Amino acid sequence: MSHGIFLKLGHIALLCLMIAAGGVRAAERDGGLRHGLLWRDSPLAAVFPLVVKTPAGQDFYLRVEAAETGKAVLAAGIKGGRFFRVLVPPGRYRLDIAYGTHWRGEDALFTPGPETGRLRIESPLDFGVEGVARKAGHVVTLDKAADGFDVAIKGQAVCQRVTTRLIRPAPGETRVPGVDLDGAIPVTGPYNPPRAPDMPPDPAAPITGAPYLAYGIRSVVCD
Repeated sequence: MSHGIFLKLGHIALLCLMIAAGGVRAAERDGGLRHGLLWRDSPLAAVFPLVVKTPAGQDFYLRVEAAETGKAVLAAGIKGGRFFRVLVPPGRYRLDIAYGTHWRGEDALFTPGPETGRLRIESPLDFGVEGVARKAGHVVTLDKAADGFDVAIKGQAVCQRVTTRLIRPAPGETRVPGVDLDGAIPVTGPYNPPRAPDMPPDPAAPITGAPYLAYGIRSVVCD
């Protein structure tokens, strides 16, 4: 009886090992690298855009490093060919990009092979405010070349635009300070209608307010 139990436990252990090995192989086939921001390490607000365009067929591991100290402020994974955009804190940075097809983690990076390599963009990229409410960032495009990748860099900025909308309250509608206009940032504070309506004597009677302007702020790509 005990031998049968040991055999069954052995079969279960073997089955667990096979499932684990299959999971590892599946992760290798899929690249294993998650697309998007992996971590950020900076006390500063990340509000400046960095877009990286990559060809399909490989995965990319991006580190954004402070130009003066070499300290990484964020890391991200990019699935080749997919749209990628991340927000960066203000500062001057260099980009370090590892690429390959079989991801092994942030310490070991990618399994060595003909599709594996490393690319450093040594020219510092500046991220900061330009003029009035203009958040300057960059678009980095990688194109395959015989000896790796060709790199093209151009500026991209995000600007804030004030939007307005004339609100005509319906009977019984409550007007709330701060209005979200089609995805704009809600603005807190008074809305200052031309004249507040008088309260009707009957609490159950509908309240019809005068039209008023509501303001919002929308962020748009301006380059």
